[in-house]
Amino acid sequence: MHPESWYEEGESALAAGRIAQAEHALWQCIAVMPGHGAALHLLGRIRSEQGQHQQALALQQRSRAVAPQLGWNAFAAGELLERQRQWLEAYEAFTHAATCLPEQSWIEKRRLEAEGLAALGGQRLGDGLSSAAYA
Repeated sequence: MHPESWYEEGESALAAGRIAQAEHALWQCIAVMPGHGAALHLLGRIRSEQGQHQQALALQQRSRAVAPQLGWNAFAAGELLERQRQWLEAYEAFTHAATCLPEQSWIEKRRLEAEGLAALGGQRLGDGLSSAAYA
């Protein structure tokens, strides 16, 4: 089967909530075309929803490497990097996502929040700042 056929099957199954079928089809897509960025991104989303955040991040980073133009893979990576308190890397991922997806203006808001977190070491102004934020 052609990789796009596997991808479309996986995307449809995921939209319908058939996770096992989606995973199977997406892994088949990757087996045929290891650099299919969209399939890697969807697999990363699945892993994230399953609570497997390290695997999810690895899949999103692979997706970003082969398909940097997608944007959604960068956004998903940014969310995962925030979970790991990697503020600067999250900011950079959101910046890339905002550049790739300018029509999604709300991503710019997430980028600005991440910029603040990166600058303040993960602290939020509304929380009051510790001495570490002033370093």
